[in-house]
Amino acid sequence: MCKHLVELMAEPQAIEGVAPEVPASIDPVASSHVRSVLYVEDNPAKMMLNAALIVSRSGMRLLSDRYGPSGIKKARTKRP
Repeated sequence: MCKHLVELMAEPQAIEGVAPEVPASIDPVASSHVRSVLYVEDNPAKMMLNAALIVSRSGMRLLSDRYGPSGIKKARTKRP
């Protein structure tokens, strides 16, 4: 397993309740090929793992939420 993922998984409290940030190298305005992914997950460990995988891919922007109802609202407004 990649060292970065192991470090992320070792500190689940670091992201609890906080959506992962989009890396600075991905600029949704500058690239027309950026795709948004909405990930709704209430388990912090799963959120960290999958967020790391999503944002590590170039051209991907992560939107996340911990709760189903607010995730649905985010899907309707952000249109990922």
